[in-house]
Amino acid sequence: MSYAPALGAAVLCSSLAVPVVNAEDAPAPEMRTVLCAAASMWRNEARVKQVFGEQNVTTGAVEGWDGVLATIIYANDPRQKLALLWEDEARRAKLKAAIVMADPSARWTTPVMWQSEGLVDGVKVGDTIAQLETLNAKPFLINGLGAEGGWSLSWNGGNLGNGCKLSVLLLPEDPNAVFPTGSELSSNSPEVIAVQPRVAQFTVRF
Repeated sequence: MSYAPALGAAVLCSSLAVPVVNAEDAPAPEMRTVLCAAASMWRNEARVKQVFGEQNVTTGAVEGWDGVLATIIYANDPRQKLALLWEDEARRAKLKAAIVMADPSARWTTPVMWQSEGLVDGVKVGDTIAQLETLNAKPFLINGLGAEGGWSLSWNGGNLGNGCKLSVLLLPEDPNAVFPTGSELSSNSPEVIAVQPRVAQFTVRF
């Protein structure tokens, strides 16, 4: 499965994985929140190492994103893994996007959450279509890619379109099911609902 074509359309906020604690303290491992308004906290890889601990931060490739090197937090812990992409790759500076993927061993579980200003709750891996529609306050549009799942295409003027740009990858709850195809599928259409999609990955672009 290749996610690379979605990089241009996917939107990750520049304030990646901002811990819900004092900026100078290490974040609680059970929850990290990607906030749109905190890009300055992630000005470069050195700052990320300062916050999360140098031993927990590495540089490497991200599956499905060919040729892109990311700063990876908790690379050896798939449940908490978070990848950060930079505008200036050489200096590992100026945050461009954050990527959170499902843990293959526990498909719908991760503590990392995206949250925009004004929302009480946020988007998490494992969220259902119904949960996304509740957060968005309305149905949204999806680019259905069949076996590769479906990417959010437009939040249709809803809450999830505010602030930094969020893109989610949806996969059927049943790994043997196939996501319907179509360039503008509504999240509340019968064919989408039938495969019971969940968020398998989200990207925030700042």
